[in-house]
Amino acid sequence: MAINPNHQSLRRRHCSREQKSINQQQQHEQHRQPKYYEFDQMPEYLRFNQWIHSGYRSPQLSTIECLKSCFELHNETMNIWTHLLSILYILYNFRTIFITKFYNSKLIYFHIISCLSSWIGSLLYHIFMNHRLGRKIYYPLLKIDMFGIWITQTFGALTTIQASLIMFDEWFRLYFSVIYLAISMVVLYECLQAKESWQRSTSFSILFLMRLICFMIRLRTHYNPNQMSSLLLKIFKYRHIIGQEIWPIIGAIIASTKIPERFFHNGQFDYFLNSHNIMHCLVVMGGLHMHWSFIDDIQFFIN
Repeated sequence: MAINPNHQSLRRRHCSREQKSINQQQQHEQHRQPKYYEFDQMPEYLRFNQWIHSGYRSPQLSTIECLKSCFELHNETMNIWTHLLSILYILYNFRTIFITKFYNSKLIYFHIISCLSSWIGSLLYHIFMNHRLGRKIYYPLLKIDMFGIWITQTFGALTTIQASLIMFDEWFRLYFSVIYLAISMVVLYECLQAKESWQRSTSFSILFLMRLICFMIRLRTHYNPNQMSSLLLKIFKYRHIIGQEIWPIIGAIIASTKIPERFFHNGQFDYFLNSHNIMHCLVVMGGLHMHWSFIDDIQFFIN
């Protein structure tokens, strides 16, 4: 029986297309990456919390994919949105938050920058930290994050320092502010060179001590026995100054100790309310208190 050549040719082409499809499928399976990764699958520079087990984004995201990931659920979602919502709130309510009559003070411009800088730096870091450029972009992003925190720590304190030292001569207030700014430059170098997260946090301790000295001076020089007869009344009056300092410190301690996720080993805190999430919330609270403290101090200057 004769075999039709056309039939053989069609059969070979069909087999060839089928084999090509199988090969493409196999290649796709080999190169397909999971949507979310486990801790052990991440590159070393992205392994900074061994108690966050899952929910990691791919370390090979493009710029567009990094931006799209803001609207997906993963273990950086809360870190992104805590600061993104804070920035949007400041921008949307700009005219009501920063009262018009305060614009005669140059300090307000330092304050606006201080309110936004740490949140913007942190937002950029958490959005693009998984970019496919890897270490080339990760470490510059980390420095941008730290630089934003430094701006808040440095310039956000100027109003508090000036108000705390108001009983002294203008030259003394200026001299103290210049010293504070000079020391802050050393702090900037140290925090940008730090290798561990706790080193970056503790590098700001000397600035905190200087602000603490100013606060103690304020308690002594602004004290009026007729108005403030107890320690509790003092604390209430200066609750915003205390809040702008204490909440970020508590957040840094929680982030360094990795609480609560270190005590739970089945991933309950992989996506929400882990130590870094809590730190972000407390930093936002500290920023709000810094703003309210600024309003109080400017009112003090006006009166």
